[in-house]
Amino acid sequence: MRKFHLDIYKETRQYLYLFDALMKDEIINRDFYLADLGINPGSYRRAKSSEQKIGKEIVEILARKFELSLVNTEEVDELEELANNVFYEINYKNYDNYEEYLLKIDFELKKNNLLFPIFLLLKLFLLLNTQNSLKDTIEDNRPLFNELKKFKKFFNNELLEIYEYLTIVYSENIKKELANKKYSNGLSYSIIASKLFHIQSYYESLYFAQRAKLFFLSESNYKRVIYTNFTILNNLSFVLDFDEYYKLAHEQLHTLKSFGYSGFELNSTIKHLVVSSLALNKYKEVIKILENKEEVTITEMICLIIAKYNYNPQNFDQWFKEEMNDLISDEEYKGLINDLLVYLKEPEKKNLLKLKDYEIMSFLINILKCS
Repeated sequence: MRKFHLDIYKETRQYLYLFDALMKDEIINRDFYLADLGINPGSYRRAKSSEQKIGKEIVEILARKFELSLVNTEEVDELEELANNVFYEINYKNYDNYEEYLLKIDFELKKNNLLFPIFLLLKLFLLLNTQNSLKDTIEDNRPLFNELKKFKKFFNNELLEIYEYLTIVYSENIKKELANKKYSNGLSYSIIASKLFHIQSYYESLYFAQRAKLFFLSESNYKRVIYTNFTILNNLSFVLDFDEYYKLAHEQLHTLKSFGYSGFELNSTIKHLVVSSLALNKYKEVIKILENKEEVTITEMICLIIAKYNYNPQNFDQWFKEEMNDLISDEEYKGLINDLLVYLKEPEKKNLLKLKDYEIMSFLINILKCS
């Protein structure tokens, strides 16, 4: 199945949009500029609106002027294959050929041919879907995105999907025109959901995450579903829909185990299951999960303390003394644990506010507030 069809780049008219962008950087009056090169401005406009015999000659003249190499149909076919491979492998979170694609694109860019904006588009798409910090990657490559803006009209409708995805990534705010637009890929909905979550628009984020999930499910793209579920889980915790929060975390855990997942995905899901169980007063379940876990995060340790205190308050002090000595003596966590114990024994607002000073899961504070 092919998403991108680049036959239009085997014709000449699309390249005139490329030259429009290049000429805009150099000239005040395009018609005078074209005439100086021996190109009739009227012929140029006609060749841009529909394929013309004169179009080939115009492209050759302008390519020489801008020192760009011409391309043949075989090169367009190779680019079409590359574009499809890059999109599908990134969409399905397959990074086996990631470095190879970047090397291939850099090699093609050195040829300095008429297709260079498409190679730049694919390169930025790859770079923004690295497994490194997205925030740093976005800033490092902002100049490349600003350069790509000039060539928007050069991209056909299919390539514009990638360009629009990049536009969402680089948007400071999710404007109505971006949010209301219909996309034919889950990636765009997914990044909108992520950005809305970070500005605390939880219900809106939940809506777009669900739309992304439907796309990924329709493609049997289960890896993306798993990651989209993390956005949904985060939102559910903040909108205090604890029943759905628990249900999804429980389902995700079984899904991951059936696929043999471990590491980040499994640990993050367990964290959500623990917190959602705590929100529903399933203290025994929290204890069972965490007491059998070899390593626990500070957030999970806090959940275990809360669960132990509420499940068996009579034996809590003895358990805490026997099991938590190392943690309570650690200066990094000493203040947090002490303030948590004060709140558990005296669940007053002033004591809850003290916990907000610590870098623990913020929605855990919401759960304590609701309990």
